[in-house]
Amino acid sequence: MLSAAKSQVTKTATLVTHLADEAERSVETYKALENNALRDHAKNITSEAKKLQRSMERLKNYMEALEKGFNATVEDREPTQEELDCLDAYAAKYADAYERAAEVLDDLNIELERATENLEDYRSTRSSQSVHEAEDNQEDPLHEAEGNQDVTLQEDATYEVRNDNATLIEILQGFQRANSVKQTELKKFKGDRWEFERFMTIFEEVIGKSNMRELLKLNYLLNALEGEPREHIESFELTDANYRPALAALKKKYGDKKKAVSDLLSRLKKEEARSESIKDQRRLLDKVTAIANQLLLTDEKIDNTLTQELIIEKFTFQIQKEVYGCKLDRPEEWTIRQLLKDLDNIITRDEELLELLSKRSQDKSGKDGKDKKPNARNEKSSADNNRFQEKKARKCLICNRENHYMSQCRTMPNPIDRTKFLEKEDRCGQCLRKGHKTSNCPGRICNKCNKPGHHFGNCPNNDSTSHQKKTEKKDKQKPTQGRTMAASINAECNHESQDSNEEDTKDKKTAAATTRPSGDTTTSIPTIQAEAYNPHNSKWERISLMIDTGADLTFISEKIANTWKLPIIKKDKFSLTTFKSGEQKPGAYALTKVKCRVPNSNKELEITPYISDQLVGRIKKRTLPPEDMMYILKNDIRMNKDAFETSVVPDMIIGDDFVTLILTGNMVRLPSGMALLDTVFGNTTIGRPRDSQIELNPSEHYMFTAIGKTAIDEAQRVEEQQKRDTTMKKPEEFTGSLVNEKAEMERATVEHFKRTVEKRDKSYYVRLHMKEDREELPDNYSIAEKRLISVGRQYSKEVLKTIDTVFQDQLEKGILEIVDAHERTGKRLVHYNPHQPVFTPTKTTTKCRVVVDGSAHFKNKPSLNDQIHQGPTILPDLMGMLLRFRSGKTAVTSDVEKAFLQVYLHEDDRDATRLLWVKDINKDFTGDNIMVLRFTRVLFGLNVSPFLLAATINHHLETINDQDMAREMSYNLYVDNLLMTTDMDPGNIIKLYSCPKETFNEMGMNLREFTTNSKELREMIPEKDASEDTTPKVLGIPWDIVY
Repeated sequence: MLSAAKSQVTKTATLVTHLADEAERSVETYKALENNALRDHAKNITSEAKKLQRSMERLKNYMEALEKGFNATVEDREPTQEELDCLDAYAAKYADAYERAAEVLDDLNIELERATENLEDYRSTRSSQSVHEAEDNQEDPLHEAEGNQDVTLQEDATYEVRNDNATLIEILQGFQRANSVKQTELKKFKGDRWEFERFMTIFEEVIGKSNMRELLKLNYLLNALEGEPREHIESFELTDANYRPALAALKKKYGDKKKAVSDLLSRLKKEEARSESIKDQRRLLDKVTAIANQLLLTDEKIDNTLTQELIIEKFTFQIQKEVYGCKLDRPEEWTIRQLLKDLDNIITRDEELLELLSKRSQDKSGKDGKDKKPNARNEKSSADNNRFQEKKARKCLICNRENHYMSQCRTMPNPIDRTKFLEKEDRCGQCLRKGHKTSNCPGRICNKCNKPGHHFGNCPNNDSTSHQKKTEKKDKQKPTQGRTMAASINAECNHESQDSNEEDTKDKKTAAATTRPSGDTTTSIPTIQAEAYNPHNSKWERISLMIDTGADLTFISEKIANTWKLPIIKKDKFSLTTFKSGEQKPGAYALTKVKCRVPNSNKELEITPYISDQLVGRIKKRTLPPEDMMYILKNDIRMNKDAFETSVVPDMIIGDDFVTLILTGNMVRLPSGMALLDTVFGNTTIGRPRDSQIELNPSEHYMFTAIGKTAIDEAQRVEEQQKRDTTMKKPEEFTGSLVNEKAEMERATVEHFKRTVEKRDKSYYVRLHMKEDREELPDNYSIAEKRLISVGRQYSKEVLKTIDTVFQDQLEKGILEIVDAHERTGKRLVHYNPHQPVFTPTKTTTKCRVVVDGSAHFKNKPSLNDQIHQGPTILPDLMGMLLRFRSGKTAVTSDVEKAFLQVYLHEDDRDATRLLWVKDINKDFTGDNIMVLRFTRVLFGLNVSPFLLAATINHHLETINDQDMAREMSYNLYVDNLLMTTDMDPGNIIKLYSCPKETFNEMGMNLREFTTNSKELREMIPEKDASEDTTPKVLGIPWDIVY
């Protein structure tokens, strides 16, 4: 890609320089001309300026493409000095040509202005002459000249000049008219194909059917275009003859309905809500409805399940659940129009609920905020009206004054006296209403102590009367809905005693407070899970840590300390001050020590916290929205399990004394506005989303709670990294005009597959699609040999024996075959690939896998993957698969045994997959002990392997009789994982096993590890195909089949 961009920059820079030289020579000629003679060259000046300007724009575009390609190439690494110097050289070449052309273009514009001014002067002169002549002769000779071509040049010498320049004058007049007309009725077309038909309809009505000259119509058309469409027809000169060809060129480029449908589908895929608020969900629905309606007007058959699921998955999980509920309740066929109608009804209902709740909240605040006089009571009023009036009026039950409530009354400040007063008045001590006893009260319990039997104004935990004045001042402020609990410790030494009766000045004076809302929280408090050593049972156990950077000391719960029998190092005396009361609470706190293990390392942290009988209790955490989850998955961010919890009970609070040992200092901002705080135990969440008005429904939490990853070793990380390399493409890999090139290459790869795929017996044979203009590929023998020697040195005999067993097993099964290194191969490509073992002991099937490195290469030389067309990614949408999986009563999962190795590689391509191993692992990994092997199957490690596997399976599915089942398997197969779901009765669900099993057997593939939540189906599946795992992972998410 870079070589093509470099070539274009070089050629275009040379062209721009050449045009600038020619134009400069012309400018010198124009400068020497007299004013009268210059207007004869106005058309030439315009033509030269346009030609130079178009070339400059092309040069700029090519340079931008080169810089973009360079940035994409070095995105994942640091560029070399040689690469930077090369880019600087092309940038300098571009700058020299562009700046020189810009100077010459300025000179041309100056001369063009002179020519235009002369023409305007001439027109004014002719107009004045015509007026005088009309006064003298009572006729217009110029008008006669226009109607009579026999007028002689001698009769009017200046007419000859006008006749020569008539076309240019008319062009200028057309420009002036077009620019003076306000085209408010004609929206500019910027290149969106789905807008083209509407644009052309309006243009034809307003401009096309008018009686104006076609030259002016072309000018209007140019003014109505912007960006790429304008550039597309700007090369047409402003003449009558060019209007229709320009219009035809525009229709040919943008009038293709199939491309318009493709663009609309792409736009539909990209649309997403800014947040999960109802307001943004409505905006999303409006955009989706507009696109869907345009799609439905086309002749394409887009009203299908895939498009419906594409639309549904854009909305919040709660809306998705209700939509699928509507679908289940409606037996008739479900269409996109019905889907949009259901979505509109659901969102409209949510909008109305939100409006009602907001109005109710406003009414309540208005009533509480004004001192209204109570209405006179009617003797016939009901008890409900009495209660309403009592709530409406701010009136004390004890003294009957209207400026405070009972809880603020100074006449009877003692809670015990107030309780007796309520009993005397025959009122409930909990809700203060008449008509029932306190023991039978259905009202809320006290929100101060969370205990029933009394009103919060009579709570025993209230401040004493000595603090009444302070309380009154606080009560005048708007109360916050929350509980304040001693948690975050902010300690500092107090060396001066304010009172001689206080404790020793060596005691510490500490401030501690954390506000924990009693309702739903909109802020995520950073908590992390860590493995800590339990000395009582000598095991590592998980505990939860809360990070509090506003605390000086670290605390651990008394429960953990007692259960684990943690050692007591010493006891310290200091005072704690909570933000709630402001009182100092002196006490003695025992210091202990805890060891925490850092994951994926041998490092341990020793923390010395103080033991406290109370920390913060249970705290709620903000659930990550879907866009944040996708960001985390795509960027492979290492997360701590606590980040996915909805509520946590911290066992330890980490203060400033140990927080620096845990935090790494990195913070990542997520799309929602929340942030990830990196720790040695993984990333956790902190902060709140930008739009946090609407809390996620609790039912959404389940969707993502299981994404937290367990610790993996380096070998697994290498395998996962390679898997991503072979299955994912970056969105920026092809942009702008390269999108067509990418699509063309993918089409060519698909066509190559269809031409070359063969079925022999029960197996399919495929070919590698090599690039036509590829560089010469080295055989890489020395790289493979060095990697082999490294494997022999790095691993123990036990590991080497395991690797050798894998190779021997594959030789026996025909997956590998021994090759004579000196065998003549003719024109066949010979390439040796390094490899390394990957161990996954947690898997129930393949414990050891040999991964081939198809990306290995010498410096400045291509790799095997570089020389193969990768092909399109044929993978269903993950979110859609998970939603379909959750929608049925019975679900079945299975996977293809060694999927890539079940597709045969054509004999002509096998020498490109050679690798090296040894005959005897007990001897040196050199010389005659090395043997050459090659794959007979598609191997894991080539970038084209996922495409070949998926294309082979889809190719076979097109040939089976039951096309409904074929589509289900195609939609729900992700690489080698098959997820099926159904609502069929128990007697028919065996089809979910038998049909896929038979279909894959016909391809020579073994479908195994069947798992299902149906007890009946589990009993029907043969033992050899059934999985023993009751908590398998479905695309990385744990699934409890017994639950």
